[in-house]
Amino acid sequence: RFRQKIRNVGGFIKSKVLMSILSLRDKYLFDVNEYEVVRKINKGGFGVIYLVKNKNTGMEYAAKTNLIQKKADNKLFISREVAILIKVQHPTIVQFQGFSYVDFKERKNITFLMDFMKKGSLSSILFKDEKKKTADENLDNTKRQIILIGIARGMMILHEFHIIHRDLKPENILIDENYHPHITDFGLSKFFDPKNTMMQSISDTGTACYMAPEVI
Repeated sequence: RFRQKIRNVGGFIKSKVLMSILSLRDKYLFDVNEYEVVRKINKGGFGVIYLVKNKNTGMEYAAKTNLIQKKADNKLFISREVAILIKVQHPTIVQFQGFSYVDFKERKNITFLMDFMKKGSLSSILFKDEKKKTADENLDNTKRQIILIGIARGMMILHEFHIIHRDLKPENILIDENYHPHITDFGLSKFFDPKNTMMQSISDTGTACYMAPEVI
C-alpha cells in the first residue's frame, strides 16, 4: 500500500509538470511536407535521424523520427522529450525547432526537428578514425576545455530545471562548427521533485558503461 502511494504521488507530480508544459506544444508543430530528406545521419534503438532541408529557405536541420512501437512507452518517452525541449532553451542544449505527429512518409511516427550540428557527435570526433583510434586533428586543448565546460554548464542548467538526463554519453553530445557542445536525446530523461526525493523512482535506464554504479 505504501509503495502504491509513492507511485501515485510520483505520477501526479510528473503529470502536473508535463501537462503545464505540453499545453504549449501545438505551437511547435511543423509540416513535414515543407521539408525534403537529404540523407540518413544515424539509426538507433529508438529512432532514425535524418538531415533535412526546408524547401522554402534551404536551411538544413536534423530530424529524429521516433520508432518506439509500444503505445504506452511511446506516449511517455515522447511526452517527456517534448516537454524538456520546450522548457529548456539554452546554448548548451540542442535547439528544438518543432515536432510532427507523422514522419516524412506520413506514417504515424512522431518526428522532432532540431538544429543540425555539422561536426556530428562528440563520439565521432573522439574516434574519427576507428581503426587508428585517433581524434579530430583540430581538437586542441582549448576546444577540449570549451567542450568540457559546456557539457558541465548544460547539465547544471538541466538540474536547475529539475531534469535528470539519464543517458549522458559522447554519442548524445553534438558539436557545432565552432566546437561548442549541445546536449541532446532526452528520450530517457525525467523530471524529479527535489522536495520528495524518497518518492523518486530508480531504474537501470541508460547505457551501462556510462551509468552511475549505484543504479547498475
